[in-house]
Amino acid sequence: MIGRLGDDRLRAFGKPARVTVWPARDALLQVGDAETLLRIVERDGRFVVEKQDRGGAWRPQMSTGSLAVARRYVIGEIGVRVRAFVERGHRRPSPDEPLRDGFTLTDLGSAGLVLSWREASGEWSASFPPGSWRDKAVRFARYAELSEESIMRRFGGGGGAASNACPPGSTTPAGADAEEQRVAAREIVRLVRRELPAGAARLTMRAGVLATVDCCRWWAAWGERREEFHRPDDPALREALHASRRASYRPGLGTWFSVELTVTSAGDETMRFDRDDEPVWWSEPLDPTVYVAEQRCFPREETHQPPWLRQRLAQGRAQLPQRLIERGTELFGRIAPGAELVHHLLPEDDAVLVVRPVRGGGSIYVAHDGSVLFAPSAVPPHQALELFRSGQRTPAEKFAG
Repeated sequence: MIGRLGDDRLRAFGKPARVTVWPARDALLQVGDAETLLRIVERDGRFVVEKQDRGGAWRPQMSTGSLAVARRYVIGEIGVRVRAFVERGHRRPSPDEPLRDGFTLTDLGSAGLVLSWREASGEWSASFPPGSWRDKAVRFARYAELSEESIMRRFGGGGGAASNACPPGSTTPAGADAEEQRVAAREIVRLVRRELPAGAARLTMRAGVLATVDCCRWWAAWGERREEFHRPDDPALREALHASRRASYRPGLGTWFSVELTVTSAGDETMRFDRDDEPVWWSEPLDPTVYVAEQRCFPREETHQPPWLRQRLAQGRAQLPQRLIERGTELFGRIAPGAELVHHLLPEDDAVLVVRPVRGGGSIYVAHDGSVLFAPSAVPPHQALELFRSGQRTPAEKFAG
């Protein structure tokens, strides 16, 4: 099948969440970790995705007449696991979002749900079991028509940067992907258009977006009258904006910083992306350390950094080490109050190492985003650093006296 990813690529994609490809005699594909497995099997001319938890019975998840669609579903489920691991508890709540335009979800009662859509190659569908499966179907619709490569990129599996390069709330980008850019742009337009006030001639949304922060402002116009208005935070729009940035990233050249979209009551839209100018923030001044996170997630070669970005990076890198030292010190204070500590800078990782130099003391590796890894003193430093760079982290709630 054209566009099918090899097992080695899937293993690399799932590695941050310890998901790998498992050999299986009776399955077309089987992936998972030590506790949960997904597999694709062929039955009666259909391809069925099944799930097994802790060696229990296999339970159907979805079925389709296309092996390509079944693989897309499995790769998307791997992506969900990878993203959850990378974000390490910082994930924002998923909205109760509507079904994407161009998709139809039919409830057949006890026969389950059928998701259908059209691609250039024809009509496609996927069936889901009855019960509370609507959210699964809606989530699959976000990427059901994408290639395997594009789905992987949507969840941060482009391969390029290290798995811990992107901070919580984002994922590692790959090279620019035109298909994914178009999908993300359509989603942004859809979400903004649904906010067009009744009777308004046009609506403009301006957003400044970095890897860990985003800010939007809205203006509506009724003829010659133009008013700014405030909208509640929309997690679906935030996700679409960040997906667009990931898809637009070009290695060494970065991605866009701000976007302006205008939609009209006549059905027109105009969208403009800015990759060069500093985004305008409308609240308090932005902490320059967020640009360090931006640079690690969407690296730009220095020759492609505007002067303002070089200045912000210098400011952020000057402030970051002390903040990370304070973070590690505070966490050690929870488990060993008053302990003597020493620290070491890890400039290649934009991180610091805080050590309690006594037998059984341990070390805390603090990443640029404030996430940490606690390493017991029995773990050799080179192994601990490798685990830290691979993305392993210790939840902050584990540090309790």
